[in-house]
Amino acid sequence: MERKDFTEMDITKAIRYIALPSVVGMFFTTLYNIVDMFWVGRLGYEQIAAVALFGIFFEFAIIFNEVIGVGSVALIARHYGAKNYKRVNEVVKQTLFLKLFIASIFCLVGVFFVEYILIALGAQGDTILYGISYGRVMSFGFIFLFSALTLFTAMRGVGDARTPMKILIVSNILNMILDPIFIFGCNMGITGAALASVLSQMTIFGIGIYLITTGRHIVEITTKIEFDFKTMKTMFFIGLPTGVETSVRNFTNMISIRIIAGFGMTYIAGFQIFFRLVGIAIIPLFGLIIACQTLVGHNLGAGKPEQAEKTALKSGYMGVLAMVVIGVVYFIFSQEFVSFFSSAEEVIQAGSSAFRIISPFLVFAGFYFPLSGAFFGSGDTKPPMVITLVTAFCFQIPVMLIASETMGANGVFLAFGSSFLVGSCIMALWFFRGKWKQKKLE
Repeated sequence: MERKDFTEMDITKAIRYIALPSVVGMFFTTLYNIVDMFWVGRLGYEQIAAVALFGIFFEFAIIFNEVIGVGSVALIARHYGAKNYKRVNEVVKQTLFLKLFIASIFCLVGVFFVEYILIALGAQGDTILYGISYGRVMSFGFIFLFSALTLFTAMRGVGDARTPMKILIVSNILNMILDPIFIFGCNMGITGAALASVLSQMTIFGIGIYLITTGRHIVEITTKIEFDFKTMKTMFFIGLPTGVETSVRNFTNMISIRIIAGFGMTYIAGFQIFFRLVGIAIIPLFGLIIACQTLVGHNLGAGKPEQAEKTALKSGYMGVLAMVVIGVVYFIFSQEFVSFFSSAEEVIQAGSSAFRIISPFLVFAGFYFPLSGAFFGSGDTKPPMVITLVTAFCFQIPVMLIASETMGANGVFLAFGSSFLVGSCIMALWFFRGKWKQKKLE
């Protein structure tokens, strides 16, 4: 595979080259999650609850994967831009070792303590038994999942988003095929759903490790075990603020749902429909984040900070354009979207309110998230963490509490949406200070 110099490529073309395949790959992952829940739903509500409760532990584990991943991308992209390809390969190997270590910890915790985790999260009755069967198999898969994500990180870090896309398409289609076979054909129930997921993760890892250990990819590592604890430490501390940021976002969402729950389950249902559909709609923004952080790292490594800034801004403008279109569609067709999932009039009314109040603010999210990729790509990850902390604890949560008393649930929706505006303004001010362009990593 031929190496590309993205620092010499047209900015828009470079962003599209990385962002579009990333979006397609994430779409198939989202599609798999929907299909997986469809089949599990045919088993019963207790099985759905078991998957949902284990998912809380799963998402907690993924935070640690992201911590290492962000630090890894920053180093890989920076060295690739500097054309230090040997160092790129060394960083990939150390990322793999570090993630294997972390994955092993979560694997052991999940296998031996899943029952206690589920009970602590509120599982009762048969949900505990189903959760144990599902959780133990899924916990074993952490080893392959984290390792596979490492390889995707490495490939995207050098600008190749197409290979991860192809592997994700194959593995997710395989998963969707295996789900009904294992769940119903082999009469394995919820354990079959977990086994299908783990086998797909093993497939991802197997294909990826084959490519990078046989010289069939730009990234190439040897199978010789060599530990570089200094590089591992650097990756961990670069990515640690991202872990804090993600945890704060999850906590803030939990608080939002708790406040909305005070107005009744119909409001919870309506908000959840909105929340799930927005999660699908903002997939393009995550593609832009990946493109931005990769290209910013390349340009900084090549000694082109102004090119890095232009790339970040172009990513933000593209995000704004995408969210304008999506926001308008969600605002106009809010009732139709909600009624597709629920026929209850109260749920439709609550969900429509969430859509119409929050949708206009999505344009600010379109600028905020891609622009944050500049900080991730430079390795200066503290600003996004601080911005998230300030936005959450100094604005969103206090305003939600106050507005819920004066405006009801609509006040919560308004605070939720306007937090994108506040975060975007702070992000822009911090971005134009330009200190992220001076960040030294090693």
